[in-house]
Formats: sequence, C-alpha cells, structure tokens
Amino acid sequence: MNKMMKWTAGLAAVLGIAMGGATIASAAVTADQAKAIALEHAGVSAADVDYIRMREDWDWGRTVYEVEFYAGSTEYDYDIDKDSGEILKADYESHGRGRGYRQNRTAGAVMSYDEAAAKVLARVDGATEQNLRMKRDHDHGRLTYEGEVRYNGYEYDFEMDAETGEFIEWNSERDWF
Repeated sequence: MNKMMKWTAGLAAVLGIAMGGATIASAAVTADQAKAIALEHAGVSAADVDYIRMREDWDWGRTVYEVEFYAGSTEYDYDIDKDSGEILKADYESHGRGRGYRQNRTAGAVMSYDEAAAKVLARVDGATEQNLRMKRDHDHGRLTYEGEVRYNGYEYDFEMDAETGEFIEWNSERDWF
C-alpha cells in the first residue's frame, strides 16, 4: 500500500510539472500583440480605429482572441490563436453605403463573371477556378457576386459589388473539415 501511495504522489508531481509547463507556454501571444496582428493584416493604423473590442474565448479546442474593430465605415472581425498568433478567422464588412449608392459607377456597367473571378482569385495566392464557387445575385438594390474559395486549408467567403468590383464582405476561416 505504501508503494502505491508513493507511486501516485510521484505521478501527480510529474503531471503537475507538465501541466504547469503547459500553462506557461500557453501565454505566447498577449492581447496587445493580437490587436497588432489584426491591425497589420487589415492594413489599418491604430490611429484610424474608431472602436476596438477584445475578448478571450475557447474555439475548436484552443484559446483564441476575438478582435473586433471599426475603421471608417468598415467592421473587421478576427480570431487569433493565443498560443501561436495564427489568424484563424478574418473578415470585414462595409457598412457605409446605403441603397442607391452610385459612386464610381457607369450606369449599367456590370463586371463579367470572368472579371469578378479574376479579382477574387487575385486575393487568394495559388487558388484556381477549381477552388472557386461564385454566383451573381441581387442584394439590397444592387447586383453582386457572392461565393467562396476553398484552398490550402482555408475557406474564403465573399460578396462583391458587380458594378464597382469593390468587396462588400470578405471572410476567411480555417476549413476544419
């Protein structure tokens, strides 16, 4: 019985050390570093940010920082792995235009499917048309192209104004399946 207690105490000590080491290693990226990663990826200066919200969460078996911020009329959302600093999800959405927005448009000019596809694929280095699913749609009074690109372990969802070629939404997320 005495040997069993010593063995259990020894095992607990070893596990305690291992768990303590994991806790120390898990603080690899700070909240401020996660904010900086998101801002750099979005190409936005901290001085241009109107509002920023930071939250720690648990997602897909790992701790992540959820970073949300607004710059001008655009909302950005990021999930950043706390251990590695890897961007697991990135998306943005423009909120600044209402119905009937006509800046930089020529009446009736609509991008072709091929032009829109080329613009989307230019944002995902290495992706080809085999990775792209896209359709033309009518959303909030304007023609759009919307779809997804699945490539290299990521899924990219988008919506693009069919007349200007401007991306209204762009989301990227690790493709877990």
